[in-house]
Amino acid sequence: MITILTLLKPEILEQITNKMEKLLSGRNLSDMVTGMIEELDSLGIEILHAISSRMDIDAVARG
Repeated sequence: MITILTLLKPEILEQITNKMEKLLSGRNLSDMVTGMIEELDSLGIEILHAISSRMDIDAVARG
């Protein structure tokens, strides 16, 4: 699993940076916090999906 997170790390950082830039432009703090929570929740779901998919592949390979 550490390998999966390592592979996802650059993509995750880029997504968070892009989202933060969008959220910071022209919004108040409350909107920014709410938007960031929603984005991080969505990103967390994507990470869990990638990990579970990889675990399925590993389980099938072990047979």
